[in-house]
Amino acid sequence: MIKGTFKDGVIIPDAPLHCENGTRLYIGHLQKEEDYPYWFRDPVHGFIRVSAKEKKIIDHPYFQRLRRIKQLGMTHYVYHGAEHNRFGHSLGVMELATRAIDLLWEKHASLLQWMPLERRYIRQLVRLAALLHDLGHPPFSHVAESLLPEKNQLPGGKPNETKPAKHEDYTRAILLHSELKDYIEKLFADIQLRAEDVWALIKGTVVKYPFPFRENFVDPAVLMTQLISGELDVDRMDYLLRDSLYCGVAYGKFDVDRLISCLTINMENGNAELAIEDGGVYAVEGLLIARYHMFLQVYFHDIRRIYDYILTKYLASKLPGGKFPADLDNFLKLDDSRVESWITEDFNKNEWANRLYYRRHLKLLRETAHHPSKGELEFIQAKKKFLESKGIRELYLDDGAEGILTKLKPMRYTGEEERKIYVIGEHGEKVPLQERSKVIEKINEEIKLWRLYCHEDDVLKADKILKEELEVGN
Repeated sequence: MIKGTFKDGVIIPDAPLHCENGTRLYIGHLQKEEDYPYWFRDPVHGFIRVSAKEKKIIDHPYFQRLRRIKQLGMTHYVYHGAEHNRFGHSLGVMELATRAIDLLWEKHASLLQWMPLERRYIRQLVRLAALLHDLGHPPFSHVAESLLPEKNQLPGGKPNETKPAKHEDYTRAILLHSELKDYIEKLFADIQLRAEDVWALIKGTVVKYPFPFRENFVDPAVLMTQLISGELDVDRMDYLLRDSLYCGVAYGKFDVDRLISCLTINMENGNAELAIEDGGVYAVEGLLIARYHMFLQVYFHDIRRIYDYILTKYLASKLPGGKFPADLDNFLKLDDSRVESWITEDFNKNEWANRLYYRRHLKLLRETAHHPSKGELEFIQAKKKFLESKGIRELYLDDGAEGILTKLKPMRYTGEEERKIYVIGEHGEKVPLQERSKVIEKINEEIKLWRLYCHEDDVLKADKILKEELEVGN
């Protein structure tokens, strides 16, 4: 049992923590225990340690808002346990990023040779980028991102940026054009860490280090970017484990401890890049398979997808101009709780709100295979038009459940100029991960799962029409 003081949602231990076998709980090579006095109890990773400065950022209203943004949108209408939020996920990503960067330093300190200030800055930058990477999510996370305004309407947007914004664009605006920018820079003035540095790492662009250039400085820019937003990033490591836990499914589980323990460094043109020790290939494959199964069984679930559509239609009818506000003050006032209160107010006067309030969804009629041919896609489009001509109501063709689950291409499709993740052998030999893994060969094909829905009272009629047409055709 851990003894300590519970304050402001975290535990401040009375004494250093130890494992059951008496071993002192791992803190990390770069982390003094007294510098991280606050502990969050996390259901996925155990205790997550934060500094007093980090806790001030966590306590800021912009970060606290993530408590009211569900991680998986409307998934709780299918998997009722999926009520978890972006707050816990963000803490979890920071924890895994810290484990990774600490382990890489411990393994390769003689190679990296970072000076004390460089170590502090790099470690803190990784932690903050991981912690703050999801600040800009609208209510219900990804569900209604199609209703975000054009990029050029956001603070700091350029006139020629006419494409619709994504949540990352709001994250940029919050980090660079809100009160949070000065707040971060005042807190970490001792290491000259800027909000621009945090955003640069999240986006994957050049970080401008505050310390003087050294000829033998090993630049970790690529390594840090790969940890935060790469093919083996800590973001997907956390969300797979967390989503699996809260949905009550086993699909997303993989050996995260083994995977992180097998991370290593490959030097390319003087830069440190993320690599995998030979013994970690199966752990990487476990991650890829877990992601594949979670997409098919949870993220692309047919009922989950139709509630995403219904919520988007409701918000389009509710928001002024059918779009989320570009103004940050107004945007940051919106969260799941606000939208849910609107639904409660509107369920007797808005059809989409009524469907959400009473859990009435359109019913699935037909769907394609996970990897359909062009003919299959044309066939389901033709069925929609045919049923429209027969008076079937509220037909909706969902063509959005698609994507490539890994950008790691089989070797025969990988050009010389493309950055590869290497597997490092016991004696330093290295081969591209794609060459060592047969799993990448199997799951690289794009998923394109199309589904046809209709009004719930018409589903039997529509199904009968389609069967009769098939019999006539035969």
